[in-house]
Amino acid sequence: MSCPPDPTLIAATEVSQQFFEATGLVDVELTHFDQATHINMALGMGNEFRGEHEMHCWRWGSEDDPGGDNSGSAPWETSPFNFSNWHDPEHYALLEEARTMEDIPTRAALYEQAGLIQNAAAPIWFSGGTATAIVTQAGLGGFDSWVLTDGEIGIGHPSAVGNWGQAYWSTD
Repeated sequence: MSCPPDPTLIAATEVSQQFFEATGLVDVELTHFDQATHINMALGMGNEFRGEHEMHCWRWGSEDDPGGDNSGSAPWETSPFNFSNWHDPEHYALLEEARTMEDIPTRAALYEQAGLIQNAAAPIWFSGGTATAIVTQAGLGGFDSWVLTDGEIGIGHPSAVGNWGQAYWSTD
């Protein structure tokens, strides 16, 4: 299992190593390469883009629209972003159909079907998130106290993304 040499990722891989080895079915070797090497190994730069790994860890995910980018599920032969090298034509077709759908319940049902296929194959699993923080300075207003157009207070900063559209420096 490979991860970049970030202390939190090293800790996460050590926990995963303990879980996997506790089964008695596998021995897990941990490696920690710089980000560029890590990405090139995952993409398979040295072996026709088939990847040089069994498992890689990533900080990946968001609360964005799931239809924004399906390149990670495209056929690995044509998509350098499919770092898991897993492709299921039915799964990919469901994702592509969902992207074109305006009806939210239908769209959600298509993503659910795609998710069930992906979960059964388990090319990627999510083990947890990374703690994030946004720190401000006295005098910076609107950034950590933003409001919606109806006057409701905003919900914070999902994915630690600041809402700079309402930020301002106070003259006080």
